[in-house]
Parts: sequence; C-alpha cells; structure tokens
Amino acid sequence: MTLRTNLLWAAIALLAAAGCGPKKSAPPETPTSGNLLIYASEAHLSLVQEEADSFQRLYPQARLTVQGVNTRKAMVFLINDSVRMVIADRRFNTEEQQVIKEANLEITEMRFAEDALSCLVHRKNGLQSISLQTLEALLTGRITRWEQLPESGLTGPIDLVLTDRNSGVYDLLSRRFFKLENPLAVATYSADQADVLNTVAQRPFAIGIASVAGYKATPLGKTLPDSLNGPVRTLGLAGTDSTGRVKNYRPYQYYIYTGNYALHYSLYATFNSQSRLAAGFAAFIASAPGQKIVQNYGLVPGTMPIRFVQIN
Repeated sequence: MTLRTNLLWAAIALLAAAGCGPKKSAPPETPTSGNLLIYASEAHLSLVQEEADSFQRLYPQARLTVQGVNTRKAMVFLINDSVRMVIADRRFNTEEQQVIKEANLEITEMRFAEDALSCLVHRKNGLQSISLQTLEALLTGRITRWEQLPESGLTGPIDLVLTDRNSGVYDLLSRRFFKLENPLAVATYSADQADVLNTVAQRPFAIGIASVAGYKATPLGKTLPDSLNGPVRTLGLAGTDSTGRVKNYRPYQYYIYTGNYALHYSLYATFNSQSRLAAGFAAFIASAPGQKIVQNYGLVPGTMPIRFVQIN
C-alpha cells in the first residue's frame, strides 16, 4: 500500500470518526422517493441543483440535498459512505481505486456530459487565442509577464487565477491535460468559479481558467463564449483542422463534441450501488429532460444522440 493510499485511508478514518453518533432511521428508499445527499464539484453545483429541482418536481417524495465541495473531498466522502452520490469532473484516481477495491465497495459510474476548461481574460487584454504550449508555460511559470505575449498589448506581471489544489480544475490541469510534477504557478487562488470570473473582470493583468458549466452559472458568464464586448472574454485555443491548417477554436458545444477544442473532459455521476434513489436520479440525468439541462449549460450531452444543424 502506497504512502498516498495510507493517507487516503487515514482521511477516511477521521471522517468516519467525525460522523459517529446516534442516527435516526431513514424512510424506505425507492428510485423516486427517500432522502439523498449529493456532493457536486463546485463548478457544477448550479447544474446539479437544476437537475435535482427538476427531478423533485416530477417525484415530490424524493428529497435531494445538493452541496458543492471540492472534488477531492467529494471522492473521499463517497468512499467513506458519508455520501451516496457524487457528481464530479473526474473519475477515481489510482489511490482511490485501490481503497475501493480493498473495501469491496460497489460503485456505479455513469458518464453523462462533456465539459471544457476555458481561458478567460479582461476586456482590455488584446490576446485572442492561446496555444497549449503557451498555456503550459503559464502554468509552470516559464511565462510570467505579459510582455512575453505581445499580442496582449499589456506590460506587467501575469496574474494567474485558479481555484485551489483540491478543485477539479486544478486537478485536470496538473494531472490530465499537462501531467505536471510541480505545483502550478498560481498567483491568485479563488474560492470558486464565480470568484475566478469576478477577479478577472476586475484585474486587467489577470488570466483565469474556469469550466464552461462554471461560468454559465454566473451572471458574468451567461453570454460566454459568444460575447466579445463584456468585462471578460474567452480565449480561442489553437488547433489544427481536418486539412492540417492551424485554427483557433473557442469552447462551443460543436468543437467540444468533435474534440477540436482540446481542453474538454467528461462529467460523471458516481454513486453507491446500494442507493436506489441515487440510481433513479442518475437515470433521470441520463434521460432526455436531464440531458436538455446539460445542453442548456453549454455542455455536450453524454447519453443522448447528438445532431448539429448548420444555419446559413
């Protein structure tokens, strides 16, 4: 057992001790009735809450409580059985999978949407796009000043704004997209996705990274990525099209779906298989009404057929 696995077991033991005490008997649970606590990665709290509200309108005997937490905490609590369902922006990592195997837990995982990370800049920033190589240089601290990116038209230190190290955005950047060994060169840590947008809107030298679902849930981000004149803009991401030509892709649903926008990733509903209500709610998220909510947040539905229509 690795040191990181030992630390994860220790965290679970502490959480279990904190949760000890007399408990009231829960009412009988069915796929459409009972009580269910759901932990959602904070970037997707608004999306999951809307899914839960729609489910409860259909099934009034179901009581769903949705709480936003960082992704690491959500996974630990699910393994500890302190929560029966998690909506998160990643799957279990190697250490978590090892704990699940050793504890003989029955976990069901359902991919239900495709989201993407977006680079956000202040309206005074002249930069229109960014390459993956440049983004990696920003994250690792090899690029620290706007003079190194002359298209920005700015002179001064770059203020990289992210959520903390336990967040899904941080984990995706450091482990999935770039596999970085050292901590990211973050100048400003924000409490949540809304705070990332607000910080960038107030600081001309800032560049922030947030998910599509995260910014769509905020007043500043509702018109993104379409708006080019608001206080915050999304940057295009350099890539190659089918002919091999370099093109800048913005985080539109079509480019997320085709993979042309490279910073895309899946969302998962992960739950303890013994919870019938969690299974029922997961089935709703995967249904046409649940996937319509996903689509309305600017994401790509993961369980329904996709059809794009070209408008001339």
